[in-house]
Amino acid sequence: MSTVYTLAGLNFIICIGIASSCICRLGAGDKRVLRRIRAFYQASLAISITAALGPVLPMWLRFWPDIVTTIFAGVVFFGFLCDAYRWRHGAPADVKSDHAPLSELPEIKP
Repeated sequence: MSTVYTLAGLNFIICIGIASSCICRLGAGDKRVLRRIRAFYQASLAISITAALGPVLPMWLRFWPDIVTTIFAGVVFFGFLCDAYRWRHGAPADVKSDHAPLSELPEIKP
């Protein structure tokens, strides 16, 4: 039974790390960040909080993480850590959406 509690504690720590990373990235982005990117981080935040609090949820929702889910959460967290350098000073350029520069369109030559 201590293995179950150890995995639950480790999964909790990893999922809280994922949730905090999602909160930071949602805060670093502004209104110009693409909707699909914001939706991805909002969904990741909701799933990680649910997975972190799985053992204390009501009986019909209770979820005890096993080794596979803990490893999967660790891989997701590692992916967020590897991508952290791009988000250090705001949202990266490839996830932003902005107005099209009309002067560079080929059919509108001045």
